[in-house]
Amino acid sequence: MDGGEYEEDREFRPRQVRAWQDNPEQCYSKSEIRQLVERESLGLPAKYRAVVMLRDIEQLSTDEVPGSWG
Repeated sequence: MDGGEYEEDREFRPRQVRAWQDNPEQCYSKSEIRQLVERESLGLPAKYRAVVMLRDIEQLSTDEVPGSWG
């Protein structure tokens, strides 16, 4: 390895390093929200419940959810 290459590698430092996954608090919050939505959606009529489950729980796009606009 050339001394110049080593200097370039050593000087490189990213400005911001972020975790690739949510922190434990965010994971817990997402889980809690999901449970609340699932529980409360049980009170909806079946056709609306299916839309909520597919769109919000399974994270399908509106175009992918059958009957979401009609």
